[in-house]
Amino acid sequence: MIKMRTNSELTLYIEEFLQKTGMSATTFGVKANNDPNTVFDLKKGRGFGEKIQTRICEFIENYAGE
Repeated sequence: MIKMRTNSELTLYIEEFLQKTGMSATTFGVKANNDPNTVFDLKKGRGFGEKIQTRICEFIENYAGE
């Protein structure tokens, strides 16, 4: 089980990952959540429940590069 994050915490977590990997926000959304607008929606204030946060965090934690 993951620790639920606020929108700000989740945004920062994703942005750090994107900066580290050079992945675009759109590509991240597709790969992590099957939705190209994931990062943009989060920045607009959309909250994600436990299921989506888990999916996103597991993608980041298990990412091995391309």
